[in-house]
Amino acid sequence: MAPRLELGVRTTGFLATEGVAMGALMVEGKYQLVAAHPLVSLGMGVSYYALEVDDDMFSSIGLYPAVWVGFPRLYAGARMIVVTIGASNSDEVGTGSLVGLTIGTRLGGRVRLRPELTLFAPLGGPPLLVGGLGIAVRL
Repeated sequence: MAPRLELGVRTTGFLATEGVAMGALMVEGKYQLVAAHPLVSLGMGVSYYALEVDDDMFSSIGLYPAVWVGFPRLYAGARMIVVTIGASNSDEVGTGSLVGLTIGTRLGGRVRLRPELTLFAPLGGPPLLVGGLGIAVRL
């Protein structure tokens, strides 16, 4: 979008144990604070997803603040996930959060692949290792 600003959109769908995700959408941005090496950026994402399980509809809104440090082809970051979820059959709303450490790389030129590994630390549970692969197109 601009020399120090990235904007992106993600969408996913997945099978759950007893249902199918109706859809997920995430919009995120990242602003580069330091342009000298190592590069430093702050990011924020906002997501919405809906899930249907046994004729009940669940929806969630999430926030994804992050700090990124690194070089053009190798970076690391700390990110957090804060979600609020509600169900169509209840007035109760639940919240949850995770903290994660990410390492990733960028491969390619105008069209870039971005493989990442994130180790999340949920409260009261075992750590969770999540891999991801993004595709970025430079405008």
